[in-house]
Amino acid sequence: MKLVNLDNLTLIGSGSEWFWTMVSGIVVAVTFVLIARQLQAQAAANALQRIETVHGRWASSETVLARLEVALALREKRLDIEDTRVDVILGFFEMVRALHRQGYLGREEIAEMFGAPVLVWWRLLGPMILEQRSLEGDHEMWSGPEQLAELVTAFDRRRGVDREMIRTMPIEALLASVIKRETLRLQLARDAASGVIPTGVDAPVVATGALAMEPAVASEAEAS
Repeated sequence: MKLVNLDNLTLIGSGSEWFWTMVSGIVVAVTFVLIARQLQAQAAANALQRIETVHGRWASSETVLARLEVALALREKRLDIEDTRVDVILGFFEMVRALHRQGYLGREEIAEMFGAPVLVWWRLLGPMILEQRSLEGDHEMWSGPEQLAELVTAFDRRRGVDREMIRTMPIEALLASVIKRETLRLQLARDAASGVIPTGVDAPVVATGALAMEPAVASEAEAS
């Protein structure tokens, strides 16, 4: 019994149209799969580049310095909402919110990459923002951090992520943590730029460059 009937099989010439139609269909299908994979790889690369760009802005020395100085001013109760250093922090969150609205940053990316900073800075600056909104009658003023905090909270609830410590830590302790971490970040950036080489706890620090003899600066924050 024949399982495959090759009698009168024509691959070239009249009667072979069915074969070439089948081949064309296979080629189109394979091409579609290859293009889909290429687009997925490109989309992943673009997403990674976007995240790196946004994170790079948050981790820049200028932004870290602004966060440190704002945290110090908050601790000393001398912060002015119109301080341009506040604009640096709030402007970053407004940018992240805009990127999310335009579809460039997803909920998961925001919650996982910036969830803690969003919650920390909404706690620290939220009361001042709400007060300023009331004074100016503008309920949309600096709404980015608040909306991002709601997004992160909803995401955490669905995924079972616990950031209760950030939400309940006393403001004084939260500020102390931010100040410490931001100071350490600036110190790390300075040491990297000056060529400081760690050599162990008991050994003297080996450094290169003119900054090697300068006193240490200070640091920064996971949450910030």
